[in-house]
Amino acid sequence: MALATHELGDPAAPPLVFLHALGVGTSGRYVAEIAPLLRGRVIGVDGAGFGGSPPLEPSEYELESYVPLLLRLLDELGLERTALMGHSWGGLVACHVAAAAPSRISALVLLDSGHLDYGDQPGVDPELPLEDWIENAKARQWRWPSREAFLAELRQDATRMTPAYEAAALAGMVEDPDGSVHSAPPEVRGAVYRALARARASEAWPAIDAAGIPTLLVYATEPAERAAENEAGARRLGGAIRRADIVPLAGAGHDLIADAGPALAGIVVDWLEAL
Repeated sequence: MALATHELGDPAAPPLVFLHALGVGTSGRYVAEIAPLLRGRVIGVDGAGFGGSPPLEPSEYELESYVPLLLRLLDELGLERTALMGHSWGGLVACHVAAAAPSRISALVLLDSGHLDYGDQPGVDPELPLEDWIENAKARQWRWPSREAFLAELRQDATRMTPAYEAAALAGMVEDPDGSVHSAPPEVRGAVYRALARARASEAWPAIDAAGIPTLLVYATEPAERAAENEAGARRLGGAIRRADIVPLAGAGHDLIADAGPALAGIVVDWLEAL
């Protein structure tokens, strides 16, 4: 299958492939607002079943199937070597892509991801059957009556809103003929959450370290009750990957792009250019 991609930024600049999260930012275009600030050829990838990419069979979201799909995409894009940036789910996948093909990854950027194993989180059961993951996904809101209703809810939690950010968030939504909008269906999101629970980012760390891949982790400091857990996970990652640089982003929650997009872009581009 072919994954949809979005070419952003300077096509003549060094490449940076972006893998998105679940939640609001379910499209490769979620990075569009900050792409010009990254001063590179930014390629946003729509995950399978998200944005313009067709869905997979549920079992194919497991990393042993999903990582080769991403490596084939690099071939299709003609990228022998690239920097790779992932947020949340995208960060987990990015870690395992780097571990599977370290010669193809020039640098790894993890946005509040890759430092914690989702399966270790309270209430997460890696052995939960797929059908239960899908039912849990159905219980979470994934459809809104209109674009305006979706944006109104987004604005309630956002620390900043710009037209570019709103457009980036809407890019991951599908609009039906009646005007309602929805994200990926529960069958896709349930399969992704199951894969998240069963995979471990920490299992990729030894290969990333052995290959000497420069790694940047930018992690959230809000809410306060998550800060200590994130800091502990960041220390573990830093102890396992010798070429890791770790930056806590003050005032930002898990969605670093939403909370601190320009500041985040500054951290990432300065780090990449220093390499």
